[in-house]
Amino acid sequence: MKKKKKRSQDEQKKHRSSEDVPRHQYRIRIDFLPEYPVEKIASLLAGSLERVDLEEALSWLLNDRIAAAAAAIVRNASGGQIDSRSAGLSGEAGRAAELLKGFQVKIDHTKGWNDAQVTRGGIRLSEIDPASMASLFQPGLYFCGEVVDVDGPCGGYNLQWAWSSGYLSGVSAAEFAAGKPGRPEEQNYTDKGRHDRAQNQSDPSPSR
Repeated sequence: MKKKKKRSQDEQKKHRSSEDVPRHQYRIRIDFLPEYPVEKIASLLAGSLERVDLEEALSWLLNDRIAAAAAAIVRNASGGQIDSRSAGLSGEAGRAAELLKGFQVKIDHTKGWNDAQVTRGGIRLSEIDPASMASLFQPGLYFCGEVVDVDGPCGGYNLQWAWSSGYLSGVSAAEFAAGKPGRPEEQNYTDKGRHDRAQNQSDPSPSR
């Protein structure tokens, strides 16, 4: 019987990431200058092109690297990345304006678990006391960060949640261990926990 060749770690990572997203034709459409209509951008570029080349004209509106890439696409007439629905403008300035208002990128896979920003799902918020991050069912049990069913977009929101919930749950756990007033069992939280557990058991919908 022929043995299967063992994959290296790099091959395994590549294999996992290529299967993370089903094989569908996902596309995103990027508007680099949402504050301007396409006609205004075309007019600005047309005026600038009387004095400078396209890349420099674009650099007055965009980051230099984006401007250089956009100019190359327009010069090569790579229509697959330009959304021609924008305005049907002609000429170099028109094509560049359409590109900036409707740049399309095809998405075929993600980079995999090792490069993920945040996980979804976890302990339901309805099962946690928000004032202390304590479990409503088990005294002395506290939660924080991604173990809770909370997630947000990239931009620092998930980090802030991790820090804030971690601080609150840590302080609350320390106070509980020290027997200070205000610990969960002195807030009569167990009755609420039993009530919420009964509701959750009657609700078959899974957590996210």
